[in-house]
Amino acid sequence: MRAVAMRIPLKELEDAEFVQVAEQYEPSYFLTKNGLKVSRVSVFGIVVRKYEGDNFTSIKLDDFTACIDALLFEDKRTLAEKIELGDAVKVIGRLRSGNNGIFISVEALRKLSFEEEMFKRLEILKCYRNYLKQAEKAEEARSFSSKEFEHEIEAVELKPKDVEFVSAIELNETEGAEQNDELRGDAGKSLSRDAGKEQEEGKVRDAKSAKHSTGKQNDSG
Repeated sequence: MRAVAMRIPLKELEDAEFVQVAEQYEPSYFLTKNGLKVSRVSVFGIVVRKYEGDNFTSIKLDDFTACIDALLFEDKRTLAEKIELGDAVKVIGRLRSGNNGIFISVEALRKLSFEEEMFKRLEILKCYRNYLKQAEKAEEARSFSSKEFEHEIEAVELKPKDVEFVSAIELNETEGAEQNDELRGDAGKSLSRDAGKEQEEGKVRDAKSAKHSTGKQNDSG
């Protein structure tokens, strides 16, 4: 099955990783850093270099976001015969991986008119602006998650002043407990003294009562 040619800024293809697909009817693709699966492209660019080899023709395209090499083989080489440096062109082809990185194996190549060139410039700039917005949002999301994580860590960490505050509370609780023990000890001693005093007073009352009863019996006799 032939993959759809994606219109994409060349910047998106930087550092894309090649993924080999084992299925017979599923094309292999390049996975971009933004998660796009790309195997065929339709791109615009200004020709900034042209090279004629023994069995291929190579042109370098610049779409104002990045550059890429586009190679033409066999009968496709005739498409580049009238292409010159500075021309604005539209290229459709399949992405390949070579010694110098990703390149386009050209399937179709056409020189653009001035009006088409202006439209393609605006189109690629709009596409690249959206690309930058997505990159900024992704960076903000990563930064926000990092800040939230740091905030959560700070929320559970004890700072020096917190440690001093906790230590003061523990010290007050310890001193309070000791003071309570002292109060309980003093109260116990006071109760013991009061109990002893009451016991002595009781003995005196009993002795006086016994003596009074004996005096009455003698008077009766």
